[in-house]
Amino acid sequence: MTAKFATHLFSYRFGDARWSLEIQATSAEEAKERMKALAWATYDGELVANIPLAPRRFVRFFDWLRRAAPNH
Repeated sequence: MTAKFATHLFSYRFGDARWSLEIQATSAEEAKERMKALAWATYDGELVANIPLAPRRFVRFFDWLRRAAPNH
């Protein structure tokens, strides 16, 4: 059985601005527990691209491109 995730919103103040973030969780209680876990988060880097799930034809194209790349 696949759990159904929903987007839960949280907000906070930083400096003179109000900011918000989204947490994916199966319930409000789980979202609050995930927020608590953020205290133990590590910095992984800056997001430079967000590539959505591509339709099958793009997946085939990128697979072809990967195989055609040098040093493969």
